[in-house]
Amino acid sequence: MRKTTIRISEETKKILDNLKIHPRETYDDVLKRLLQKNGVGEEESPQGKEESETKKVNDKKVKKTVIDIIKERGFLVESKMNLRNADAFFSKLNREGAKIIETDNDGRIAIDNNFYEKFWEELNKIEYADEKKIIEALNKADKRFAEIFKILRSNTVIYFDANERKWKEVF
Repeated sequence: MRKTTIRISEETKKILDNLKIHPRETYDDVLKRLLQKNGVGEEESPQGKEESETKKVNDKKVKKTVIDIIKERGFLVESKMNLRNADAFFSKLNREGAKIIETDNDGRIAIDNNFYEKFWEELNKIEYADEKKIIEALNKADKRFAEIFKILRSNTVIYFDANERKWKEVF
């Protein structure tokens, strides 16, 4: 798809920001969704993307909550997000029960508690320190486990205790 630049006022941009289903949704997707609601450009419907970020309730589309998204994805990393107010975002996740881990390199990481428990169940089965083999083993269980392992390891949040032959959290 070719891209172009359009000029809009700050006020219009704020309105579009408020209409976003999730913080990383593009303005193009927001505009397509608005056009589609008004019956314009239906043949180019961005249904796939919209369906993945919304739930249908009584034939009405309802925005997913932040907790719904984190449960779906397993975790969110601050450095990979474009947030207007990261403190408010992570405070809300913390209040809603997500595990928040502070790191030096990636900022905060919000992790769904159930996902984190399952991640540790898988990691506790591994009694060796070879990270390449660990990533392969975690990938087989769930690709997201391998992703979070790499992130936690690169931020020295987890380490391998050679005496006990198991992985542990630093904190």
